Order: sequence, then C-alpha cells, then structure tokens
Amino acid sequence: MPDARGVFDGMARRDVVSWTALISGYVENRDIDRACESYDQMEGCEPDARAFLAVLTAYARLAAQEEGVQVCGKLAKVEALGKSMALHDQIFGRGCDKDIFVASSLVDLYAKCGSLLDARIVFDRMAEHNVVSWTSLVMGYVENGGAGIALQLFSCFHSTGLVVNSRVMVAALMACGSLATKEEGTQVCGRLVKIGCLEQGVVLYEQAKSRQLDSEVHVANSLIDMFAKCGSMQRARRVFETMELRNVVSWTSLIQGYVENGKEELALDLFGSMETPPNAWTFTTVLMCYASLAAKSSCGTMKTKWLEKTKALHDDAVKSGCSLDIVMANTLVFTYMKCGSMVDADQVFSSIGRVANVVSWTSMILGYTENGEHEQALEHFYRMKAAGSAPDSRAFVAALTAMGRLAEKEANELQDSAKTKCLERAVEMHLEITASGLDSDSFVANTLMEVYAKCRCMPKARQVFQGMVNRNTASWNTMILGYVKNGASEQALETFTRMKLEPRRGCEPNHQTYVAVLTALGDLSTGLEAGREIHGEICRRGLIEEPSSSSPPVLATCLLDFYAKSASMAAARHVFDSVFLGGGDAAIWNALISGYSIQGDTFQVCSSFREMRGAGIQPDEATFQSILMSCSHAGLLDEARKFFREMGSVYGIAPRMEHYSCMVDLLGRANRVEEGMELLERMPWKADTVAWTSILSAWSQTEQK
Repeated sequence: MPDARGVFDGMARRDVVSWTALISGYVENRDIDRACESYDQMEGCEPDARAFLAVLTAYARLAAQEEGVQVCGKLAKVEALGKSMALHDQIFGRGCDKDIFVASSLVDLYAKCGSLLDARIVFDRMAEHNVVSWTSLVMGYVENGGAGIALQLFSCFHSTGLVVNSRVMVAALMACGSLATKEEGTQVCGRLVKIGCLEQGVVLYEQAKSRQLDSEVHVANSLIDMFAKCGSMQRARRVFETMELRNVVSWTSLIQGYVENGKEELALDLFGSMETPPNAWTFTTVLMCYASLAAKSSCGTMKTKWLEKTKALHDDAVKSGCSLDIVMANTLVFTYMKCGSMVDADQVFSSIGRVANVVSWTSMILGYTENGEHEQALEHFYRMKAAGSAPDSRAFVAALTAMGRLAEKEANELQDSAKTKCLERAVEMHLEITASGLDSDSFVANTLMEVYAKCRCMPKARQVFQGMVNRNTASWNTMILGYVKNGASEQALETFTRMKLEPRRGCEPNHQTYVAVLTALGDLSTGLEAGREIHGEICRRGLIEEPSSSSPPVLATCLLDFYAKSASMAAARHVFDSVFLGGGDAAIWNALISGYSIQGDTFQVCSSFREMRGAGIQPDEATFQSILMSCSHAGLLDEARKFFREMGSVYGIAPRMEHYSCMVDLLGRANRVEEGMELLERMPWKADTVAWTSILSAWSQTEQK
C-alpha cells in the first residue's frame, strides 16, 4: 500500500477510478481507517456505484469491529449506524441505490450495524433481488437473534428459483443451529435431542446434498455444528467422516459438539487424533471440556488430574503461538475455577489487566462462590464496578448467588446480625438492578427472590415476584420453595394453587414444583389426601422419572418419602414397586427403609435391607441409621450388634456419631449401662448431648429399680 499510495500521490490528475482503486486497496489490506479517510478526501470527482461499493465494504468492516450497545433491548453499533445512514443519503442522492450490488451491500451494512429495520426497508425497495441480497438479509437476521425469521426468508428465497449457493446455505444452517440452542430438548434413547430443529436440519442437509454443496468445507462445517446443536452427534460425525478435506474448523466443531452433548471423553479422543494444528478456538474448546469433567468429579484426586491437564494445555497453547486473547483467558479462568484452583485463576485474571471484561469478572465471582469463598466473590463484584465494568445480568446472578449462599451459611450458624447484613446487601443490590433496567430479566429476578428467601425475608421476595412481567416456572418454584424453607407450608400450597391458575404459557408445574409441594404437605398433619391428589397430577403429567433416566429419580423418591412420613407405607411400597421395579439407588431404598423404621416395623426394615442387597445396591450411613433406630425401638440388641459390626467389616462404612448414639440408647434400654459407658469411651469423638442423655436416663431408671 505505501507503493500504491506513492503512485496515487504522483498522479497529475485523479479520477473516480483511481480513488476507488485506492479505497479498495486499503479495504483489502484491512486498513479500514485509511479507506474511510480516502473516501472523505475525494476531490474533483463524484463517487459512482463502484466507489460506493468499496466504501460500503469498509463501513461493514468498521461495524464488525465496533462493540454494540443495548438500544431498546437490541444490540446496535451506534457510531457505524450513523455513518451508514449518512452514506445512504449520499448514495440516494447520486441515484446509485438502484444498483443491485450497491443495494445488496447496504442491506449487509445495516444488518451488521444491528438495524434490521433499515436493512429490510432497503431490501423491500429493491426492484429485483439476487443471491447476495437474500444472503445478506438472511445472515443479518441470524446474527441479530432472528433465526426463526431467517429460516422463513430462506424458504421464500428457495421458492424464487435463484440458485442456492454455499453462503446462503451456511446462513440457513446457522439459523437452524441457533434455534436449536433455544429449543427444549427431549430424551431419546438417553440423549437430549432438539427434535423440531433436527427435522428442519435434515431437510436442509438433503437440500445441500442435492446441490452437492455438502462437499464444500464451509457448508460441511456448518452441518457439523448444526447437527451437534440439535443433539445428533451421529449425523455430525457422519458428515465429518465423509469430508474429503477437513480444516481446523471441522475438527474443532466436532470436538465442541461432543463437549456440549456431554461426550467429553470422545471429544478428548478426537482432539488427540487431530490431523491439523489446533488454533485458539480448539484450545478454548478443550479447556471447556476439562472444565466440564472437573465439575463432574466428586473427589479431589480427579480434580487435581484435570488441573494438571489444564496447566499442560495452557503451556501448549503458549508454545504453539496462540495469543492469550480475552476469550481464551476467560475460559482459562473458568476452567481453573472448576478445577478448584483459584490461585491459578487469579494469576490468569491478573495477567489480563485492564483488558478484563465483564465475562472475566463474572468468572472470578463464580469461581470464588463455587469454592465457598463468598466474601471474596462479593469483593470482586464491587471491584468490577470500581474498575468501570458495568455488571450485566450474568454478573448480577453470580453476585446474588454468592450472597444467597452466604446468607444460607450464616442462617445455619444462627448469626442474626450477619443475616441482617446479608439482607441489607441484597436490598442495596436490588436497587442497582432496578436502576440498570435488569429487574425485568427473569434469571436476575428469580435469583433475587431466592436470596431474599434465604435471608428469611419472604415479603421482599414476594415484592419481586409480584413485580415480574414475565414469570416462568422457575419463578413460581422459587416462591413455593422459599415458603417451604421458611416454615410457611400453607402459603407454599396457596402459591401452588395460584400457579395452576396462571394463564401464561411456560408456567406449568415441573419436577421441582412437585418436590417442593410434597415437602410442604409432609410438614402438615392433614396432607395425606392432598398428597394423593398431587400424586395423580404427577402421573397425569407423565412426570414420574423412568428408572433408566440419566438423572436421579428425585420426584419419585420424594413421593415415596412423603407417603412414608404420612404413615401410608402401602402407598409408599406401591410407588416403589411401580417405579423402581426392585432397582433404584441407595436414596430410594433408604426412604423405604426409613419409612418402615418410623412405623416401627422392624421385620419389614430387615426384609427391605435384604432386598436392597439382593438388588446389588450398596447401603450407606443413612441405611444403617434407620436399621439401628428400628432395632433400638424394638429392643433387638443382638441384631443391632450384628449390623453395627458389619458396617465396617463387611461394607467398609465407618460408624458416625448417630450410629453410636443408637447403640448407646439400645444398651441403655437393655439395662446394659456399663457396656453403654464403655462404648461411649471407645468412640472416636467426644460424646454429644443425645448420647449422654440416653445413658444417663438408662442409669437413672436402673437406680430407681
């Protein structure tokens, strides 16, 4: 370009062709500022359609670089939009808006500025359309959150008879993938599938194949991404394997698909077999894979394993020359946080410096929250604001989550003054949220209600709830559960009744709703009949989980537990037999055994324990606590001794304080006070009040006799 500029400056006479060549040169060499300056400096000639095309391309690049701002709930590139409108007036004044290529570029420019209204006006005024104008409009809707309209436009374009090229096909596939991320999945053979979007995606795939577009690498990559978002990794893999030429995008798209569909091990296998050098996106995707695996790890050893792998991958990324851009840095912070190493997360965060954005800060807030350092999390929230980063909805949700857990912890420790401090903080943050206009965000409002409930301030929670314009099922669940946890079961049931009368779509009761309602009914002495009605509702809605479900059958377990606590063991057993078919997990067997124990039916306790072992279910501490309590109430000393002994010798379970207390109580009831005292002395802990009360009561009765 310096040589090109030298020739240009040496010209005795310049015309529109020379100016256009100079502007186009700057655009092609990505020197957009000089391209725009050159257009402003045009002297002695009027721009024609070609010149306008060159400067329109420059403005589109400017719009792509500009950070958008929220305007009426939509993201707009305000500065670029202002320049685009001024340029549009010049184009209109010269009559060049009739040129199909100029008009198509205007559609593309307005779409990139976030103004689909202006893009649509230009498009609708065009005398004729070509593939470029259709592609610009379809892609504009995709990039601005209008994926549904984009697919409708693609369908209209398809009926015009114009040739579908790879660019418009990629736009349609992106639209389908975008819709898939919003569609609620359906369990199909243990996989979560977005059925509606998958059907549409298969149609698009057939259209691409019929025009042999699926062999083009960009289309194939988009197909992989779209099928992955729909939950069909088999189809995504099939497209990948039939590609003659794969690039780093092909590999990374499939790896990301496996990660997003919970197939992390397959993602890592694919990463290990990559035939092209990874790029920053690849490293970022694998980091997310490590973060997911670390989050699923329940033991410290596994978290340490993923931490070491994260550090090694971090080093590999640096050695490969990948710059630590803000996206990779934020992902590193998130992954280190999931691995439990806030020290490493903080080091990466500090290295970002002033480049840190709201995502960076939010990752740190979440990290400290998940690692139990709630005060540190809130401190980072306040530091973020001091640094000039305005909190978005995710940042507020992260900070509110930290505040809620802090309130919960302080409530458990009965620190009333600290609990009041949490409430004051919540009220202060509530005012900030309202001032920022984010109180209409359902995620923020739901989390705020949850915090107020944990601060034991249900009037404030109700105030937020009543002020919500768009309540969803989660909003109702938060209120119901808040009342339950604050001992207001009747109000919880009243709220549930109101929820069922809610006319809005998306407010239907779900698993969490019925779990909260059954808990509320369990706290009321008159809840059995109402519980049976709720059981009927659950069955009619088809909400009882199948035994093969990948998630624990929480609702069925809660239903069984409700019947057990309501002294209706026949109904509890019916739920058990009809849902779990002799299988289940330790939690469901514990609920059944505990129910029999509460009823004093020691025979059924021991019988159920044998069934549990026969089903291959390993008992845990809660199982033996129910068994020992049952033996204690029935005075079965020998049986209790046998179970107590087998806890460690057979099942490898170390007895806890409550198990010792049951044995001490049983020995006291059997007038074996001295043996009870010896057991107290042998305990690995200092005896609690319950144990001493049991033995002292037994000693007192013995003395009286």
